[in-house]
Amino acid sequence: MHIPRRAALALLTAAAFAGSAVTATGAMAHNVLASSIAPSVPTDPVLHEVAPGGAPWVLKMGKIRLTDSGELMVHVRGLIIPELGTPGPVTSIDASLYCGNETTPFATTATSPLSMKGNGMIEAHVSLPSTCLVPSVLINPLGITSLYIATSGFGG
Repeated sequence: MHIPRRAALALLTAAAFAGSAVTATGAMAHNVLASSIAPSVPTDPVLHEVAPGGAPWVLKMGKIRLTDSGELMVHVRGLIIPELGTPGPVTSIDASLYCGNETTPFATTATSPLSMKGNGMIEAHVSLPSTCLVPSVLINPLGITSLYIATSGFGG
């Protein structure tokens, strides 16, 4: 069964946190990670040997969803540096998936655009390990995987 890309995106977005979704191939996929997103501030801890960005970030809304089939979706709205009112020089983001306390990401997506309003979406397929204890996702600016500007979690 073939589902057009727009229809598949609508299905994935609508079911992002419902526990399962229909993939573009028509198969059922189940969430292995579903999380809100927390913006970083310079005083946040180093996570997986990745430092927080050098500016405080705020976020209106953010969600991460990873399915057992490896579909990773990250959706951010209003990810900005408040004193600038924009993301400043950050015009793209990517996502790195970590397991446990590993210091090397299991997978990192390609970069995706981040608008001047701080809106962006990452849709990627990643190969999953057979086991991933305490999965976490770091949102990196401009493809710089040594920095994060947001992470799976909550706060803000």
